[in-house]
Amino acid sequence: MKNEDMFLIVNNILLNEWDPIGVNSNPNLHDEYEHYVMPIINQLMTGITTEGLADFLYKIVEEDIGMLGNFNTCYKVADILKKVVDDKIDLEKVLKE
Repeated sequence: MKNEDMFLIVNNILLNEWDPIGVNSNPNLHDEYEHYVMPIINQLMTGITTEGLADFLYKIVEEDIGMLGNFNTCYKVADILKKVVDDKIDLEKVLKE
């Protein structure tokens, strides 16, 4: 997978599946999570576990964004990210669910 593709895929998953501040419905705010994409990709490239990535996402919500996190949502998104990046599931299928 190309780096540009991975960036777009991770950003789309964050926007469509994670979206802790609810910006998905506003096209003008679709870049809101872009600054988290590369740190997440870096975590994925290190072979982080799904639970470790869920913790990482949860800390972003709690510490960076300053909202109450939902670990179950973070875990679901971490699982999707891991599977898509590992080419174990099709992105189109994930985003339609």
